[in-house]
Amino acid sequence: MFGESKIFVYNYVTKAPRKICLKTKIYGLKSLVFNEKRIVALCEAQTICVIPNIASEKPVEVFKDKLRTEATKIKMVGDMVIVLFYDGILETSQVVTDENNMVSFTKWHVLMGQNAECFPGYVNAITDFDIQGQLFSAILANGEMFLSHFESLDHDSLERNVHSHFKIPITFDASYLTRMTMDVDGDIKLAVVETLGYAPLAQLHMLYADK
Repeated sequence: MFGESKIFVYNYVTKAPRKICLKTKIYGLKSLVFNEKRIVALCEAQTICVIPNIASEKPVEVFKDKLRTEATKIKMVGDMVIVLFYDGILETSQVVTDENNMVSFTKWHVLMGQNAECFPGYVNAITDFDIQGQLFSAILANGEMFLSHFESLDHDSLERNVHSHFKIPITFDASYLTRMTMDVDGDIKLAVVETLGYAPLAQLHMLYADK
């Protein structure tokens, strides 16, 4: 939970919050992910922040970087960060630390590119994605879904395996896929939301896939 210059991480085992004090304030939180080492947050004004995930009364450094445009969602696999931008492009980068313990991002790479030259129009933009274990899935507004297994936690492996895709039947001509989530406990289960563009209506698709 963000509150100006502090983060409170709730531990569901001990039932106690753990406070992390920040040297610089964070505003406009949109999405965040974390692991044992760090917290990575998407904030307003195209900002991405990296914070050490350590309890400390002494304020910790906050690394801030500028993204090329606004982003909607973030996931982290090991040190790899995957970001979905508003223009429907998924990009990845690595969080690295140098010998002076300074944090930075490696060059951003396009994982799935829905640029205007190849896929004109919003209907072909990626609208959501999920990673569970070593399974990756993404949906496009026009009904396409990608489901892939990756063997190692790096960009090349994800890119190499993003090839299995299928089409979800769209119910209405003016509707598109907007949200998805994935459950890999037992069989692979995917829940996908289809939204009607000109009315506040939505439909839930439940899909099952073999491992």
